[in-house]
Amino acid sequence: MKKVSISIISSLEKFFKEDKPCLAIDKATALKNETYNFQVAIVSSEAMENVTPGISGLNPSAVRVFDVGFIVGTSAWMEFQDDYYVSKEVREYPELLTAHEDGFSLVAGETKCVFISVDCSALSVGTHEIRVVCGGEEATLSLTVLPCELVKNDLILTNWIHVDCICDQHGVEPFSDAFYAIFEKYLAWHVELGNNTAFTPIFTPPIDTAIGGERRTVQLVDVYVKDGKYSFGFDKLKQFIRFCSARGIVYFEFSQLFTQWGAKSCPKIVANTDEGEKKIFGWETDAECEEYKVFLGAFLPALRDEVYALNLQDNVFLHISDEPKEDAFARYKNLATFVREQARGLKILDTFSDVEFYKEGLVDIAAVTTKFAETFINEGLPCILYYCSVEFDGYLSNRFFWMPLQRTRVLGCQLYENNALGFLHWGFNFYYNYLSKAKINPYEITDAQGYFPSGDAYLVYPTENGVTPSIRLMTMKEAFQDYRALKTLEALTDKAFVKSFLNGEGVRGLKEYPRSLEWHLAFREKLNALIMENSKK
Repeated sequence: MKKVSISIISSLEKFFKEDKPCLAIDKATALKNETYNFQVAIVSSEAMENVTPGISGLNPSAVRVFDVGFIVGTSAWMEFQDDYYVSKEVREYPELLTAHEDGFSLVAGETKCVFISVDCSALSVGTHEIRVVCGGEEATLSLTVLPCELVKNDLILTNWIHVDCICDQHGVEPFSDAFYAIFEKYLAWHVELGNNTAFTPIFTPPIDTAIGGERRTVQLVDVYVKDGKYSFGFDKLKQFIRFCSARGIVYFEFSQLFTQWGAKSCPKIVANTDEGEKKIFGWETDAECEEYKVFLGAFLPALRDEVYALNLQDNVFLHISDEPKEDAFARYKNLATFVREQARGLKILDTFSDVEFYKEGLVDIAAVTTKFAETFINEGLPCILYYCSVEFDGYLSNRFFWMPLQRTRVLGCQLYENNALGFLHWGFNFYYNYLSKAKINPYEITDAQGYFPSGDAYLVYPTENGVTPSIRLMTMKEAFQDYRALKTLEALTDKAFVKSFLNGEGVRGLKEYPRSLEWHLAFREKLNALIMENSKK
């Protein structure tokens, strides 16, 4: 009698311990410069220790093996308003990916999953028979690497890295050598996900902070006040930019110049003064006061000169305020107009739900929540799409624990179908509770203590000396690869052809798509076949 049974399953399976494999895959294709992921589900009839799967048929340098671990997740305050979810319960979800180094234990009757990531650029074109052996049993996947490559990404992709969270979790000082040693590991996963944009704290970002509260000071620009005059040091900012640029970052979002949800106040700004180092602006400072205008009148031209000296004027975005509401329109217009005059040529990018801010020409690029994006799209206004904690109904895509991974991955198709300029998310590694009142353990508190659906605030987990990804990060990467595959087909045909293909497959807008793992796997195979067919013409 077999003690162990193993099955090769899709990377999109969100497999619980009590689940039994039912949708095994035995063949797949991939383009030669993408990553192909799959999982191995292992079930034992008796407890076993120090189990290690053997993998053959591939160049070992092309393969990374991760154990799939479980983290407790909740849906926080949300009501389930559609039926596309894997669970409504507070329970353990398959989530954490840790590099497989030592043998693992098998519990009798429970399913254990191993996540395998294959770098196809390290493989030869052709079919590779991947053989996985465990407990004397084996399963095989025929992976065919195709002789076509994904085109280069053309989206602005950003997922905000929170510098203060890195410092608090790892006990390092902002922008010290020790910080950069850890930050490099976060940045590596950030870029591997597909991101090409770094959220850059010129001053401590005034986001997700309680009114009157403060987050840890993380300020890249040195400010000096002498005899009432302002001057600035940009060495730390330039070091940050050089560091990120050398590791795949193309664009830089400079943190908000005014507070969140209405631009009523100023960010925390610390300066070296005649009286020593002290805070000179913060919640107590009205955003429209003359003193802050004088400061910005000195700072923004100096910042602009530094940006132009670095030849980054086309790759830098200023933020005014995150998600200003309708009642802040007049104030936002006044502030944005002033910033534009002082920054002379630097682009403004902000997140909005109200189309009037964009139609008024107050920003160069709008990032729009998918919950309200239809208005922008229907009016032909190009925008970056984003989602956060409120995009959970009407089959909208998101990355919450309780959502099927296919619901997360369909984002790539939607970015293409809706002509998005990019994608933004606020939480790559937000390890605080709601409004940053306290630090949390992200392994234990996944919902900001009941305020965010689990999965909203972060995609990676801190380790003792670095960081490790989630299965959702890998799915987001696959979504962006799907987008690039659609762009690859467009380069071989035209936009109308690809749109017709997508629509024919049932993808329209941001809510209409086949809600099926099986469909998604078949869709990607069809897309690969079309790329190959048209590459030969």
